[in-house]
This record gives sequence, structure tokens and C-alpha cells, in this order.
Amino acid sequence: MTQVDKLKQRHADIHANLVAEDERSIANKLAREEKRQNESEPISKEARDSQVDPTLPAKNHGNEPSKGAKIDAEIKQEEEEMLRKKGIK
Repeated sequence: MTQVDKLKQRHADIHANLVAEDERSIANKLAREEKRQNESEPISKEARDSQVDPTLPAKNHGNEPSKGAKIDAEIKQEEEEMLRKKGIK
């Protein structure tokens, strides 16, 4: 076997090892992401409160709610009234 043939063989072996490692790492990443998707992330108390009342986090911190939070609260209230009128809620 000549020197060139040895180098070509080494290159092929190294490339095969790298490809195998890449495939394993990709499989590990996919498995980890799938596991993360199946787990529900814990929601903080503040996030739960903001789902109930968008102005509540600002009020809890002693601040005036933002204009957007106030509008969100109004929209939510209007939607709840519409649902009550329709008998859904």
C-alpha cells in the first residue's frame, strides 16, 4: 500500500467517524427536543395572574398598568359579556 493510499484510507475512516458522531448527536438533539415538547413548562404566578387580569402584574408592583394592558382588560371584559349573552359562559 502506498503512502497516498494510506492517506486516502485514513481520510475515509475519519470521515466515517465524524458522520457517525453527527448522526448520534442529531438523534440526541431530536430526542431531547421531543422530551421538552412533551413536558409542560411551569407557569409562574405572575404569568397566571396576567392571564386572569392583564393589569394585575403592574398593580402588584405598585405601578399603573400600561395602555395596552388596560385595552386588553377591556377587550377581555367585552368578550366575556358577549359570551354570557350567548349563554356560552
